[in-house]
Amino acid sequence: MADEKDTGVNFEISCGPWVPVEENMDVFTGELVEEGYSENTHTSDEVARKAGFTGRIVEGRMIVSALLSRMLGTFLGSGWMMGGELAVKFVDISYPGDVITAKGIIRKSLNEGKAARIELEVWCENQKGEKIVVGTARGYREHVEHQGPRMRRAVRR
Repeated sequence: MADEKDTGVNFEISCGPWVPVEENMDVFTGELVEEGYSENTHTSDEVARKAGFTGRIVEGRMIVSALLSRMLGTFLGSGWMMGGELAVKFVDISYPGDVITAKGIIRKSLNEGKAARIELEVWCENQKGEKIVVGTARGYREHVEHQGPRMRRAVRR
């Protein structure tokens, strides 16, 4: 749940950093090769080098599930799980060992009773600040009922 000030236009959110490692990549994409799919730039250094990369590249869906979905789920709560929408475009690649952070900024917010309908610009960037994933997200976020001072102190612990 959010205070109404957390749902205003230009409010920023983030998640990470996260560092993809080859062991996680093997779990995420390696089973496909074991099931008979051909090796690709995400599963094989050799195939990736032949395609012009310096080595295996991180699967884009891995970045979305590890960071963007977690960021949106944390920020929007059940409003993300019960019908949030995400549209992304992969604009650059990521290698194992890159430090990736997800970020978002509210572009539209419409109060609808106990919740706000939120539209965000979202992206993931590497340790150099280069965007590797860009997109938009939508969902609802419930407002927090304002409590007295006692409740605020209890939350700070």
